[in-house]
Amino acid sequence: MSQFLSFIYLIVSLAAITFLISFAVYALRNRQSVGAVAFAVWLLFVSGWLFVQNLLPYLSEDLLFTGLRIELLFLCFIPPTYLLFILKFTSHRHWMNSWRQLTLFAVPLLTILFGLNSDLETMIWKDIEFLNVNNLKSANYEVGNWLIIFWLFSIAIMGFVFYEVNRNSKLSFNLDKSQAKIFKIAAGISFVLSFLSLIPQIQPDVIKIIAIGYAISGILIGFSIYHYQLFDLSPVIYQSLLENLQDGIIVVNQEFRVLQINERAASLLNLDSKNLLGQALQTKLPPASPWLNVILFKQNEILIRSENQEESYFEIQFSTLNEKTQATNQLVLIHDVTQYRASKMAEQSVREMAEVRAMELDVLRKVAETLNQSVQQKDVLTEGLETIVSLIGARFGYVVLADEFGRPGLAGSFRLPEAVQAAFGAYPICPVCKSFERLMNGEYQEPITFMPCKVLFDVSISYPGLISIPLKLADKQMGFLNLVMAPEVIFSGDEILLLQTLGDQFSAAIERTRMYEQFEKLAMIDSLTGLYNRRQLFILGQIEFSRACRYNHSIAVLMLDIDLFKKVNDVYGHLIGDQVLQEIANRCRSILRNSDIIGRFGGEEFLFLLPETSIQQAQNIANRIRLLILDRPIMTDRGDISISVSLGISNMDGDCDSRLDWIVDQADQALLRAKELGRNRVVTWQENQLPLIQKINKFK
Repeated sequence: MSQFLSFIYLIVSLAAITFLISFAVYALRNRQSVGAVAFAVWLLFVSGWLFVQNLLPYLSEDLLFTGLRIELLFLCFIPPTYLLFILKFTSHRHWMNSWRQLTLFAVPLLTILFGLNSDLETMIWKDIEFLNVNNLKSANYEVGNWLIIFWLFSIAIMGFVFYEVNRNSKLSFNLDKSQAKIFKIAAGISFVLSFLSLIPQIQPDVIKIIAIGYAISGILIGFSIYHYQLFDLSPVIYQSLLENLQDGIIVVNQEFRVLQINERAASLLNLDSKNLLGQALQTKLPPASPWLNVILFKQNEILIRSENQEESYFEIQFSTLNEKTQATNQLVLIHDVTQYRASKMAEQSVREMAEVRAMELDVLRKVAETLNQSVQQKDVLTEGLETIVSLIGARFGYVVLADEFGRPGLAGSFRLPEAVQAAFGAYPICPVCKSFERLMNGEYQEPITFMPCKVLFDVSISYPGLISIPLKLADKQMGFLNLVMAPEVIFSGDEILLLQTLGDQFSAAIERTRMYEQFEKLAMIDSLTGLYNRRQLFILGQIEFSRACRYNHSIAVLMLDIDLFKKVNDVYGHLIGDQVLQEIANRCRSILRNSDIIGRFGGEEFLFLLPETSIQQAQNIANRIRLLILDRPIMTDRGDISISVSLGISNMDGDCDSRLDWIVDQADQALLRAKELGRNRVVTWQENQLPLIQKINKFK
């Protein structure tokens, strides 16, 4: 039976430890709340006590006494941390950050000192006897004098906690709340079970009951705090917030009994807040009080005249509290609107100004819509700039952006005078001025600045209305949006901020178009060689093929394949193979014309489209490519590598009944023939070689 009870106690203890640690973690996550840290520390000490108690029976005799000392360590800190948590949670302000907290730990620290000192340990335990029953260790002892003092200290603390919870109204704003009841039950359990410590000749089983009782108290309080989220607004924070409000707050039940009232409300009603809690409000107000009709008939406004005839206006709001246990309770909010009434005309003026501001914001909204509709940078720099100049009312505007080397250049303009346009055209790039250098160095912090423009001053000095909006995105400096306004235009502080927002929108639109163009380029370029990929190759090839048919021009197709390229990858590795592909692509580009199209057709295959090229010219070009690659070894990180290539040629000479994919297939067939003939050669496709190629493919 003893083993069975020990097993049950172990299971219950482990479950309790799990809950206690969970609630402690929750409290630490809300450590900004008053009492949360003390609550978590208390739970951890209770958990440690339970854990050591369950560990003691399994320790060796040499470690059993050490386990008793560790158990004493956890036990000693439980009562003071419990009391400290309750004091903080019940709004005892003088215990928040005070030396008084140290006094709670005087007796526990002395108890620990006696337990750790071999010469003084008899004040804690006398005649210790270690027993071994069914391989489970236990200790019997007589209680020392100081340990009795400690238990009396613990009982006093638990009794004070029970008293504080039952009498302190700040623990809960309505003592009928279920969470307040849980607090009372938890405090009662720990208080009652503490008396078990005074039973003569304390047995370990009695200590276990006390430990489980403390654990239950912690679990109940932890559940109440977690379920009702009391740490989200602890009582002291609530009370401080309530008293510091400039508005009057009254909470009444369905019988108009006062459940809560702050000092502001009590002062307005000319009542004493200390004697109002639980009293019917209508019985405390004089019959002639104007507030009586407000409370009973729920008037929304009231005019109060003081003795010196000063008028004060108050707005009253009534609302029903949403908590389940307060479905019929009413919250009365009294707000002083005297200044509002006095400044009503001023507010009307402010409202008119707000309408003007709304119109300005609408202008910026339209600008943003125009910018967001454009995905090409040229559209942003034309349509977007046109919208900005027109809606802002500028005489003209232009954008100066930094290129990839950080040099300024005219990127777009609207209504730019011809003389200014010509002046910009006279420079290959904008003149690099100190202002632009300062922009790129991030020295401009103002939302709008004046950037002296050398081009404008070269043409004329009659542009005093020039304003410059720095264009930047995060830390990336992009350029300037320059607007030339009429000289008499002056921007207010709010308008400058709006223009800064406009600049931010314009910067984001430019960056978005740059990214779009970059992604568009990546979609048609092979990332390794920089040549067109297969998809883009056929798109451009179809355009050239259609043009050749329309104007009855010839077009040649070359298919190139690197001979024995697999051996390069096998011997030198794929990284070296990539270097070979890049160098061959560069050499091929050096021979071709600007009008020729080259792309990567496959792994080591390249396709050439040569507009207006006869078959003889294509053969010459193919042999030049072959010899250029053959005669000069390719330099790589692993040394020079000699490579040869094979090429197949086909062409279309004004035959519009043909198709591009046929011509490409013919070049591919010719390339296969070049491979079969020994590689490192150029083969032109002929009509009579098709059966041979088909036969080769059949045997493959």
